[in-house]
Amino acid sequence: GAEILGESASPLLEQLQSNLRRAGEVGREVLDAYRDASSPEQLTRKRLVSLETCPFLIDHAFFPQPEGWPNPADRFPLVPMTMSLEMIVSTAAELVAPRVVIGLERVRAWRWMAVEEPQELTIEARRIAGDPDRVHVSIGDYIEGTALVADAYPEPPAPDTSSGPGEKELGMDAATMYARRWMFHGPAYQAVADLGAIGERTLRGKVKRLEAEGSLLDGAGQMFGLWISLSMETDRMALPVRVERVNFFEPPPVVGTEFDCTTWIHSCGERQVIGDIELVRDGRVHARLEGWEDRRFESNPREWPVIRYPERNLLAVPREDVPGCVWLPEGYRSTATRDYYARRFLDGPGLEYYRGLMPKRQIDWLSGRIVAVDAVRQLLFAQGRESLFPVEVRVTNDNQGRPEVQVDGEQDLRISLAHSGGAAVALATCGEKVGVDLEPVTERDEGFESTAFTASERSLLTGAVGSLERAAWVARLWTAKEALGKWLGTGLVGGPRQLLAQELDGERVLVAGRWIETLRTGDWIIAWVIGEDDAQ
Repeated sequence: GAEILGESASPLLEQLQSNLRRAGEVGREVLDAYRDASSPEQLTRKRLVSLETCPFLIDHAFFPQPEGWPNPADRFPLVPMTMSLEMIVSTAAELVAPRVVIGLERVRAWRWMAVEEPQELTIEARRIAGDPDRVHVSIGDYIEGTALVADAYPEPPAPDTSSGPGEKELGMDAATMYARRWMFHGPAYQAVADLGAIGERTLRGKVKRLEAEGSLLDGAGQMFGLWISLSMETDRMALPVRVERVNFFEPPPVVGTEFDCTTWIHSCGERQVIGDIELVRDGRVHARLEGWEDRRFESNPREWPVIRYPERNLLAVPREDVPGCVWLPEGYRSTATRDYYARRFLDGPGLEYYRGLMPKRQIDWLSGRIVAVDAVRQLLFAQGRESLFPVEVRVTNDNQGRPEVQVDGEQDLRISLAHSGGAAVALATCGEKVGVDLEPVTERDEGFESTAFTASERSLLTGAVGSLERAAWVARLWTAKEALGKWLGTGLVGGPRQLLAQELDGERVLVAGRWIETLRTGDWIIAWVIGEDDAQ
């Protein structure tokens, strides 16, 4: 260069050097232009994802079922979001080769990618106009994000060694976490290798790369979700739905590689928890995930044991004042939560029927199925049975619409159920006829009373027409009639006046010669009758 030639360089040599520099620049421009011209603008790939092509996905299934359960769809196997991230990275890398994908940004998972049935995925990668370092990738309508591209991986930053407030040893190892179902993952996705300290905003541990696609980052996400489950009192189940940015500082590791993993929680809202995750090996940052977001699903302290151990816990609430009875005071109005419990309690045919209902009808119908299943499970638990998964209780209807129930190994189970406005009640017996009903205490006008009751029945009612006092007695007489109709197996054939309410004794109602028990709980009346024809 001119520095070497020094001050004695002749004008001729200086001109030659300038020409050579310019030739080099032109050559690079030509090569860059050739590379851009020869690189496709987009790439489309098809991939069949199923339990046959990806057998490891059975270990990323939400719902535990009995050992050897014949229908894997009832376990609800899902493609983890982190497997989708790997598909995004690999497709973008194919498009931009020999350049490499060094990160992701604005990843959004729009809906679950279930593999109950085989899914043929369309993966589309497209260069972003005017930005050679970004590629947009979508996988059907399930997930999308932008891949960040460079000629080589960047130098990593120094690991974040700061400690969070209130950190202390968790006192639980990874094996115990999985054994006690704090996480639902089976062996192929049990990527958390160790657990360390937990704090008010942090959780530390180790994760490792397994054979299953997406296992390394899924393990990191499990640690994020574990912090939520351990730190929250309600809505403790959470799943990842988006990540703002992922930075990779080296190629994907080989199977068996282990990393220190730290999660930081920055925002904990009613439905979203947002934070960062860092993976470090031998003091070098492998990856950093910023703006990782989990969505919290509705659950209360009573429901959490059902989520973890459905075979031993009831979702419906037992009623100590009505032997053999359970109820749900209200239905699941959140679509996500309702669909979750539908999958928890229904088998394939039941789930198909549920999906065909309108949302309002789904709420009532599902509440009815939940209480029916749990009434039977409560009965069998009381008889000494230690575990029974909801899916093992098959509730159907006969050709008259009356509910029937079957459990393998059990004989002559009887069930009656009712639902109204999302609330539901059920009563189960073994070998005894049963009828149950519930209604809300709602003000009724005189027209309803004259349609539902005879003059003699109306004389039993107290309080002014339209008053809440009278509304409670109207509901009591109505539920008593309904409960008896179910006990008889006929319903209110011929209209409600065909079963005559004759007398009141406290909360009991004599209907068609048989005493029906009733009670008021909050704004609801429950009525029930159990026994054979000659028993009173």
